[in-house]
Amino acid sequence: MNTPLDAAYNRLDEAHRAWHSALSGYHRIDDFRAGINGAIQALRNLTFVLQKQKDNLANFDVWYSGWRQKMQDNQLLKELVEARNIIVKQDDLKLHSVAKARTRGWVDFERVAFTFDPFADSLEVATGFYNTYAKYLPVPEELKKRLIFEFERKWVYEKLPDYELLDAIAQSYHFFHEMLLDASDKFSIHSKRNLSSGNYCLGELNDKNKLKCMMVTDQNRRLVFGFSDGNMLGMKTGKIERDEVDLEKAKERYGDGWKSGEIVSLLEGIFPEKHPFNQMRLFAQSGLNCLKKDKFLVPVSFIFVENEKTPPIVINHFFQNQEQKMVAMDSVASKIIENNGKFVLLMVESWIYPFNKEKPLVPPEFSSKNAKEVVQIFCLSEKTVKVINVPFHKNMFGQVTLSKPSVENFSTEDHNYFVISPLTKALKENK
Repeated sequence: MNTPLDAAYNRLDEAHRAWHSALSGYHRIDDFRAGINGAIQALRNLTFVLQKQKDNLANFDVWYSGWRQKMQDNQLLKELVEARNIIVKQDDLKLHSVAKARTRGWVDFERVAFTFDPFADSLEVATGFYNTYAKYLPVPEELKKRLIFEFERKWVYEKLPDYELLDAIAQSYHFFHEMLLDASDKFSIHSKRNLSSGNYCLGELNDKNKLKCMMVTDQNRRLVFGFSDGNMLGMKTGKIERDEVDLEKAKERYGDGWKSGEIVSLLEGIFPEKHPFNQMRLFAQSGLNCLKKDKFLVPVSFIFVENEKTPPIVINHFFQNQEQKMVAMDSVASKIIENNGKFVLLMVESWIYPFNKEKPLVPPEFSSKNAKEVVQIFCLSEKTVKVINVPFHKNMFGQVTLSKPSVENFSTEDHNYFVISPLTKALKENK
């Protein structure tokens, strides 16, 4: 059944599709510019088609005058919606846009960082950087396997210098989304709740009533390459969705071991009895039980929101080296931003061994004599970092014995676990 708001919702959908086109072309200027112009034009047209329906909506002028005033008072919206093909000239973008590259590992290597022309092809720059510099960096090959280099862009329109351009358009999109929801309520018309576009986007809203897919993160604006071979890196994370059959199978396999006296006593008093840390304790107990049962622990992250009735997002990781581990943490950071996450629990099986802080470029000496195997449990918020190390030992039959954990507490500013920095940064941004 057609309604007077259908055409406006169609323009909203066009803006959504064009926005995704711009995101997929973020490192290709012509594709990006086409997507940006399409999104802006669709949002401008939304107001035109909506006004054409005034005769079909009782007291439309009274209702619309309030929203017109909101549009006039919103400087971001005013600049974008009134613009016509603002990105036709490359100089409009180049004036404030930036492009930079940096190397990451245990620490940030500022001396291996540089800026480049924002209109240069990222892949070409990355290939040139690797072939002329990275390949010949006088560091051990083992260290190169623990490094990545990133090429990051940030597109900025000269009239909105304080905004990343895609984020500015996303904010405008959500303004008009709220306007159409209000119109649906005001004129008693069924609102369009399904905001999916094609097969690339589920159209899910976070707890701020914003599309998760339109939350721009640092990771969206980067291309990441391995330092050891110069190949582009990608990371797939497995979001866990379980039905009743899966839960029954898990219960049958793992039983109530997570409630055993051994496991409960190990973690007793470590977690505060409040949301979400009381839930984190139960997940940590389950993780230790899985280790004892399976003889290994699949790395897993849990993202919590403020509402304790909302279950956490559970993400399995499949990294097999240090490069993939850093990219995996970037992926979790994106999910934190998209879902307005407030807390994170990360559990991973790790080796801990001596590290020379005075020589960060030299890989630590690894051997079974000076290393110990632990389950690392990270409990993160925008202010604090708690790190729980649970040592364990496997005997010749593979049986796992857990030992008393050590606990470290940090602020997000002074923790020394560089690999989780993307997570703490994302949590602080969400505040």
